[in-house]
Amino acid sequence: MLQDILPHRLDLSYHPSSIGTESRALVFEGEKLLAAAQGGALGLPRVSDCSFSGRSVWLFRLDQTDFFLLDPPVRADGYTMLPVSALRRCPVTKELSFAAMTGYQLYKWYRDNRFCGRCGAPLAPACNERALRCDCCGNVIYPKISPVVIVGVTDGDRLLMTRYAKGEYRNWALVAGFVEVGETPEDAVHREVLEETGIRIKNPRYVAAQPWAFSDSLLLGFFAELDGSDKITLQESELSQAAWIPRAEIRHRPEDFSLTGDLIDRFVRGEMPN
Repeated sequence: MLQDILPHRLDLSYHPSSIGTESRALVFEGEKLLAAAQGGALGLPRVSDCSFSGRSVWLFRLDQTDFFLLDPPVRADGYTMLPVSALRRCPVTKELSFAAMTGYQLYKWYRDNRFCGRCGAPLAPACNERALRCDCCGNVIYPKISPVVIVGVTDGDRLLMTRYAKGEYRNWALVAGFVEVGETPEDAVHREVLEETGIRIKNPRYVAAQPWAFSDSLLLGFFAELDGSDKITLQESELSQAAWIPRAEIRHRPEDFSLTGDLIDRFVRGEMPN
């Protein structure tokens, strides 16, 4: 998956460094990223490529290279603002894609937390951890991480596959949803499958996890088995389609990017946990 970047290492421990010309620059505006299309892939600028006068914020270190968030406007010859979703379609190297997506999640957190939600005073970065602190009331805000379950529901050699009713992604996917307050991930697996498809399941088994910057989430992947009727009752506000697809008919291109793709690949190969 995207985060599997060995032998490279994304070091997220908090030890801010001084900005240098060889540091990498991440520049976002809304859902766009400053990048350059280079032969079917994306290029990310270094600080030496950029002309800027605004704030720079240290983010993390990839191997020996520090990454900084630069406030726009930023000019860099040969670079333009492209949709962040381009990281899925024509990525840079895997380790740079993962770094850029992680930077996008931190950008949204900084953008959306300029003022204290308790008293309304301006927030300032904490000096010893990745947090924002209110000097007025003492409130401390950490980056938001929302748990999400993704479920591969099986019935023998059939997999329950879905298409979302909203968003850009229109390919086949799996049942997924946020874990609610007071729920365990296993509780959420049962509830989401029942809500979205009317299907009851048994024997949920955890498989793997993935950080997912697009929704500020930690994705938790499960397999589960049909329990009872296979009749689908579609939740049309969430899904445009759901169907039982036999293993031999799944036309899924193996990918090394998302947890959804990993679960589908595991099913096609017959490599689910018992």
